Amino acid sequence: MVSGKTLPCFPPWDFASRAGGYVSDRFLSGLRPQEYYFHCMAGREGLVDTAVKTSRSGYLQRCLIKNLESLKVCYDYTVRDADGSIIQFYYGEDGVDVHRTSFLKNFKALKDNQETICQKLRQGRKLNSYIERLPDGLEEKVKQFWGKKAKKLEKKLEKRVKKEEISKQLKKEEVDFLELVGQKYFSSLADSGEPVGVLAGQSVGEPSTQMTLNTFHLAGRGEMNVTLGIPRLQEILMTASDAIKTPIMTCPFLGWKSKDDAQSLLAEVKKITVADMIESMEVNLLPLSIYNHQVSQLYKLTVKLKEHEFVSSEDCDYTLKYVFLRELEDAIESHLALLSKINGIKNFKSSSDSVASHETEENASSTRHEEEMLDDDDEAEDERTEEDLSSDAQKRKQQTTDEMDYDDGPEDEASEAETTAEVEDEKSDQTHEIGNGDEEETGDHGNEEQTTKLHSEESNIKTAKSKTKTTVQQKKKKETRSKKDSDRSVFIAVEGLHFEVHFRFVNEPHILLAQVAQKTAKKVYIKNAGKIEQCRMVKYDVSENTVMWDVKQIKNQSQDTDSAYWALKAAGVDFGTFWEMQDDIDVNRIYTNNIRSMLNTYGVEAARAAIIREVKTVFGIYGVEIDFRHLSLIADYMTHTGGYQPMSRHGSISESLSPFLKMSFETASKFIVEAASHGLTDNLETPSSRICLGLPVKMGTGCFDIMQKLDI
Repeated sequence: MVSGKTLPCFPPWDFASRAGGYVSDRFLSGLRPQEYYFHCMAGREGLVDTAVKTSRSGYLQRCLIKNLESLKVCYDYTVRDADGSIIQFYYGEDGVDVHRTSFLKNFKALKDNQETICQKLRQGRKLNSYIERLPDGLEEKVKQFWGKKAKKLEKKLEKRVKKEEISKQLKKEEVDFLELVGQKYFSSLADSGEPVGVLAGQSVGEPSTQMTLNTFHLAGRGEMNVTLGIPRLQEILMTASDAIKTPIMTCPFLGWKSKDDAQSLLAEVKKITVADMIESMEVNLLPLSIYNHQVSQLYKLTVKLKEHEFVSSEDCDYTLKYVFLRELEDAIESHLALLSKINGIKNFKSSSDSVASHETEENASSTRHEEEMLDDDDEAEDERTEEDLSSDAQKRKQQTTDEMDYDDGPEDEASEAETTAEVEDEKSDQTHEIGNGDEEETGDHGNEEQTTKLHSEESNIKTAKSKTKTTVQQKKKKETRSKKDSDRSVFIAVEGLHFEVHFRFVNEPHILLAQVAQKTAKKVYIKNAGKIEQCRMVKYDVSENTVMWDVKQIKNQSQDTDSAYWALKAAGVDFGTFWEMQDDIDVNRIYTNNIRSMLNTYGVEAARAAIIREVKTVFGIYGVEIDFRHLSLIADYMTHTGGYQPMSRHGSISESLSPFLKMSFETASKFIVEAASHGLTDNLETPSSRICLGLPVKMGTGCFDIMQKLDI
């Protein structure tokens, strides 16, 4: 509450545990009313979270599965879509199946079980009596393919083994050990036809059901509020929105910068409003003042500012005299307009009643009686028709709401808002041009005799455009003049940190000028750092954000807790502001959670890495770890076209070549009409299209035919 109370029964600014919501009573001994209230509110929030969480997490998983269902591992170990486009050259960047990675790097376990593993791998080479060897040509191609793979693997293994301590014990058996690791690697590769897209969708969708719907999360270390849980996953995967709810930038300082240097730079970056510098504000009212032979009210606003280290007196003078005063004039105007609307609503009923009574007094008593009888009949008929219409209207309304519930999904809010805004802008532009054209026709009607008749259409268009520009400029000038003429300030004085202004009101209602001035002071900035709204200083873990490649002198890395690195966390995205601070900030490590900004600034590879990092962060808060191969596949799918496409019917699905895939997701009637009107064909390569026709899906054992001649 504004008074500092959590409930009316507690004193103001009570920091006791019970006032903060702690329940100390038991059900056995009974709950006091305050704790019963807190119990009810907490239980209600939990029920709402549970009810809403199920539907949203389920829809998120459905979007993932529907977009990724066509991705599979091909025979050349690339991951391709149904149309043959390459998503990844190696599944998960190494081609290894997720379920076979347990002992891939455990060299000691491989050495201890070397004979068992070799026997198991040799069993697949035995030939049955009815299965012959492959043709020589095909076998030669397979050897060439595996030979290239083996050479790349040997180079990596040699570097790896030389670093491990096991190489000292296996100097004699190094060749056998490398062969064993190679066989283990090749046996751990993902099988051809593996539906890795569906696996990735399930791996991300299933843990999302365990997350709560807490949109904002306080890290507890003075960090920014960030969007987490299902809403954050919807921002990243389903909407891919440009403007996210909580954009944050992380800007680490250079290694030799101390904590004091970081705090001084933080003070320079922070935004400073007029409200932050106000020491005192006073409003005096002179209720009776004569101005131009009219009675008026005179408001005197006096503001005293306090000194600030990073704000000069010239900046204060300019901001108060021009920016703050302009905003205050507009705020007063809008406040008076709101008061007039409220008064108009209150006086509307009384004025209409007075007009009706005046008209009834003028009519005769006989006509009045007849009109009342007719009015009664009309009212009875109107009631009947309203009842009939209300039932029909309710049915129609129910049908429209059902259609809207079917057509519109949760992911459509951002995209449809953008499209409606664009349509409204186009409509406003068209109406604006039409209105200007009408004014030009009426204004130029008297000069028709001077114009010639042999003008081409292009010249007419050019003259029309030039005239519309002039009319728009004239309108803008008139608006600025009217605003200046409507200003109520009659006296302005700025002396150092003191600011005084007088406002004169004639025939206007009384207003609380102090409240209007306080709200305006919070919106006007004296010192502004671009688009950065808020900034804080946090510790920066270098070991988690540093990658070291094959440095011979460095065997391990760790961070010294005594000499911690510092970073700025800013609410908002503005790369240019921090690029100018390259003497203090490590510009090579600047990062933002706005993936679209990373794409536009650093390119598609940076956006891909940001997607993986953000999804990992969302699940990491809840202690859920997802394999990198699944995350990399999702990120590559969203960015493989060079952009950042959402997983919705407005994103990747809209660009699919399969009409059946589109119809089976959402808005089937829309895609049916589109496919029929354009004569689209379906090659039946996607799982959805094949299921629609009762065919086996081309995944797993369904992606090949048996070529061997079997004698049965």
